[in-house]
Amino acid sequence: LSNNILKLAKLQHQDKIINNEEINLSEQIKKAVLLLEPKWKDKNINFSVDAKEVYFYGDEDLLFQVWTNILDNAIKFSNENGKISVKISVAQDKISVSIKDNGIGIKKGEITRVFEKGFTGTNRKKGYSTGMGLYLTKKLCDKLGLKLQIQSKEKEFTKLTITFPKSGLHKIEN
Repeated sequence: LSNNILKLAKLQHQDKIINNEEINLSEQIKKAVLLLEPKWKDKNINFSVDAKEVYFYGDEDLLFQVWTNILDNAIKFSNENGKISVKISVAQDKISVSIKDNGIGIKKGEITRVFEKGFTGTNRKKGYSTGMGLYLTKKLCDKLGLKLQIQSKEKEFTKLTITFPKSGLHKIEN
């Protein structure tokens, strides 16, 4: 929570992103998965990562925070022995990264509120949410020029998809 608040405070006083470096998205996502390994191993969650080598220009630290926030949420709201899948897709010079869990999902009437500051939902597990993670993730995506979409079905899945603008696409390796 304190890390998210510090990032948010820094973002609010920054007009534009200063750091613009080449980022290997697949490597960065794999690092975030490894960082969170103790959490998903404790719940015996099966991770699948389908990721081409894709390079993008952006702020490495802020983008890493996006992955850790989304993956942490997927882990928190997944059931024991659950499954989380990560997929990087490239089509027409556009990159999309989807992270899908088969956890508790989000109630239909609440999906439009998940990016609100402090919103925790009524379908959450007690003590698991501060309502800051997805709020910060949305703010980070907006600052980075990324489109963030969410789909969910209660008691079945939640899927977050981030689409990168083709202006930041650097290269793709097969």
